[in-house]
Amino acid sequence: MNTKLKISMTLNLIVAAVSLLVGVLYLAATELTDYHKAVIGVDIDSIAPGAKLLLFILMKGTGDAVLITGISILFITLVPLKKGENWARWAILTIGLTCYIPMFGGAAYLASTTGAPSPWWLNFLLIALLFVGFFLSGPKNINNK
Repeated sequence: MNTKLKISMTLNLIVAAVSLLVGVLYLAATELTDYHKAVIGVDIDSIAPGAKLLLFILMKGTGDAVLITGISILFITLVPLKKGENWARWAILTIGLTCYIPMFGGAAYLASTTGAPSPWWLNFLLIALLFVGFFLSGPKNINNK
């Protein structure tokens, strides 16, 4: 395995680890995050119970999506990409971007319109890592194990 592929795999594993961590944190959370509360702009207890439940369920759905993204990237990195299968780099990029581009867009929009400290920068960083990992694992680097 050449150096570029090793770096690519490391970047993918960082994306997977962050995804797993965020997914587990969101799924284990017992209340909305401080960032979500800042976006709402009112005391959380003043929100109708049904609306609060809906926001909480949406947060759990995000956690689930991020966790699945992390598991998928982890598996594809450690098995087919490590074996040098070119389709794996495309799958990692597609899975990652499908999750993180919408999250980046939403977080950036909320930060710009509400001033809430949204994690747009983390989503942007993960997207950048996915692209760098993709290009480093190009066909020339995958086939020159």
